[in-house]
Parts: sequence; C-alpha cells; structure tokens
Amino acid sequence: MVHQSLRWGPGEFSESIFSVLAINGRIVVNDFHKRAFAVFSAAGEYVDLRPYGFAPGPFVHIGGGQVVIFSMDRQRDLAGYPLHLVDIESGVASLHFGSEDPNNWSAAEFGGDVLTGSVVGSPGTVWWGRRSEPTIEEWSVNNELLRRIEGELPWFPKPSETEGRSGKPAPRLRGLALDSQDHLWMLTHVADRNWREVKRIEGGVLPSDLYDFSDARLDVFDLREQRHVGRYIWDSVSVRLLEYEGKPAVSVVEETEAMVPQVVVYQVGWE
Repeated sequence: MVHQSLRWGPGEFSESIFSVLAINGRIVVNDFHKRAFAVFSAAGEYVDLRPYGFAPGPFVHIGGGQVVIFSMDRQRDLAGYPLHLVDIESGVASLHFGSEDPNNWSAAEFGGDVLTGSVVGSPGTVWWGRRSEPTIEEWSVNNELLRRIEGELPWFPKPSETEGRSGKPAPRLRGLALDSQDHLWMLTHVADRNWREVKRIEGGVLPSDLYDFSDARLDVFDLREQRHVGRYIWDSVSVRLLEYEGKPAVSVVEETEAMVPQVVVYQVGWE
C-alpha cells in the first residue's frame, strides 16, 4: 500500500492513496476513502474524479481504458466476487467475477486485505488468491476460470495453534505476476529466522514488531515445465512486485551509504 499526501482540486489526499498506475498517458490514483479514481495529467494536473463505489483494493491495467480491482464487497450484487472489471473513463464496473461459487465466502473474509492480485498477466487475464494461503487462480476478463494452482509449500505451512500462541508471523501471500515465458512470480512475507526475539506485550505482540521480524521471499515457478526455478529472500518486507515496461519487476527500499532511503527496481533475466 502506498501512503502519500498530494493536493488536488478542492481537497487533498491524506493517507488515502491505495495504489497508482500510469494509464494511457495519465496518472490514475485509487483513492481509498472516496472509493474512486482520481485522474491526473502526466504533468500532475488534476483532471477528474471517477467513483466506482465499492470496497477499494489494488488494481491492474488490462489494456485500453479498463482495469481490474481486487476486492471483496458486502453489497448484494457484488458479494463473493473478488474481481471487478471497471472502465477508467466512467468509473462504471461492467463485470464482477472470479469465483465459481460466490456463496462460498464468510463475512469474516470480506475486505481488501484478504486478497492478492497479479501485477502482470497474460493478455486479458488476471491472477488472484487469498493472502492467508498459496492457492491461486487465473481468470479471463470474460469470467472464465483458466487455471487453479494449489498444494503445499515448505515455506508456507498452515499455521499451527502452537505457532499462533507463540506470536510467530504467519506466511502471507503479497504479490503475483506472470511473465511472457509462463513463469509465475510469487512474493510472500515469511517469518524472519530471528522472529523469536520479537518484543511481547501483555495480551500479544506489537504489530510493528511482527513487521520487523518478517522477510520478503520471491519464488519463481516455470508453469510449462511445472518446476520451481529459484527464490530470493530480503531481510525486509519493504518489497513489492510491479509492472515495468510490460514485465514483472521488484521494487525494494534500500539505503545509500549516507543512510538515505531509496527505491530500487530490479528485473529478473533468464539465460
């Protein structure tokens, strides 16, 4: 999630920016509180506010003026659908989809935080999954389930009751991407090897401490050959998957020799 403060029109953003994309030469900002897209020119001039009117979440550009928002909403016509096809120009959602059984959801699962969506996919498709498990699905924007991947991962075990009481951070799926060679990128937050040193307070663990004692793990899978290609682990959770020139990339917050934070973008090459 991105937090900034930008002034625009008669109001201003104040810790309400959910995500930002450059689309068709304009800057499109997903305003968390307004449940709307604020559109700016490439020069940063305010153009318009386009409400979409349901629970906000991360979004991905799928071509033309269309985006898919990953979120869960309690409204009757939307409940149970994690994917929402929206026209940027009008803010109107033309399709709510992504579930073969929209009734198979509990009220506790509703909310943007339970979903992870892909930043890059095949043309006309997106991936999504729950953050609490590594099971993921690929859907076409024509509401067709294309692939479902499920199973067990050694770095993503189901949290045991003992671990829950100990305060060990549970693994969390944080990002997905699919490159042109059918490599699936999966970004996960996992417990740091020093997680036992986390500070404790009466009744639990400080969320900020859990954040500090988690790592970001990137795993890449070859879906054509059905094998695990490799992984990389950062001693930080300030890592995000993003789209860069149509390909998956990784942004990492690093510090210079002068201890100045900077965002560094990496891409993965194949030989």
